Amino acid sequence: MGSSAQLDTALARLNSNLAKKRTSKKDTAPIAEMGMIQMPIWPEDHRGLPSGFARTALFTANKDGSRKMLNNFKVPGMAGISIVYMGEELRQDDLSVVMALVHLARGSSLNNAIRTTTYTLLKTLGWSINSREYDHLRECLTRIKANEIKLDMEGGTKFFAGSIIQRYAGSLLGTSAADAGGAGDNYDLLIWLEPSFARLFVGTSHTRVNWEQRKRLGGKSALALWLHTFLSSHEKPYPISVAKYYELSGSKSSNMSEFRSRLEKAMNKLIEVGFLESWGYKENTVIQVNVRRNLSLLPSH
Repeated sequence: MGSSAQLDTALARLNSNLAKKRTSKKDTAPIAEMGMIQMPIWPEDHRGLPSGFARTALFTANKDGSRKMLNNFKVPGMAGISIVYMGEELRQDDLSVVMALVHLARGSSLNNAIRTTTYTLLKTLGWSINSREYDHLRECLTRIKANEIKLDMEGGTKFFAGSIIQRYAGSLLGTSAADAGGAGDNYDLLIWLEPSFARLFVGTSHTRVNWEQRKRLGGKSALALWLHTFLSSHEKPYPISVAKYYELSGSKSSNMSEFRSRLEKAMNKLIEVGFLESWGYKENTVIQVNVRRNLSLLPSH
C-alpha cells in the first residue's frame, strides 16, 4: 500500500476515533487535528455540493452575456444563508467543475491533491472534446480559484471564507487523438482544494445531485441546471413565487414576463429528464413542484 493510501486509511481511523470520543454538540463532527476533515462518500452517479451554494445565486442561472466583476457583493439566498462574494461572476459551468472535483475528493481529506487530466474532466462533465472546451475548462478553473467566498449558514454556526481551489498545476501530456481525444492540449493536473472547504460537507449540510440528470439537461439550459440543484437541496420543495425564483437564481432576464417564460421551459425540462413528476401555478404566481424520488422511473435515453 502506498504512502498516500496509508495516510488516508490512518486519517479515516483517526476521524472515527475522534468522533466517538467527542460528547458536546459542537464537537460531534469527525474532525481531525490541523483542519483535516474527511469528505463524505456518496454514490458514483451522484455529486455533492454545500447546500448553501444550491440555495443561493452564487452560481447564477445565466449563460449569455459578459460576466460581471463583483466586489463584496451580497448574494441573494434563502433565509439563514449569507454569502458575500468577490470575483468574476460564477455560473453553472463553474458549479459543474466544482462538483466534478469534489467528487474526485470524496472519502478523503482535501489536504491531498486531486490528480486528473483535462481530458478526463471534460469526459466526466459531458462536455465536447475540442480545443474550445479545453479553453473553457481552464477558464473555469481560473475563475473558481481567483475569488473569495464568505459564507455563513445554519444560523452562523457554520461558515467558510476563501476560495474553493487553493492552487493547481499541470504538465502537457500531448495533443494526439489518444492523449486528448483528437483536439486540444491535454494536461496532467494536480489540484488542491481548500482543506477547510470540507467542513461545509459535515453532517447534513450538503446536497446530493443526480449527475446523469444534470448532464442530460445540457450546458445551454442554465436555469434548468440551477433549478435542479436548488430543488435537490429540499426534501420536499415548498411553493415559491416566480419573483423569488428570479431573485435566487441571479437571473439577468430583462423583465419578469421573459423570466417566467424561461422558468416554465426549465421546469418542463426537469420533467423530461425524470427529475420532476409535475409542476404548476398556485394562485397564479407561485410554483408548486413535485420531485420524483423513485429513480427507477427515470425515462430511458
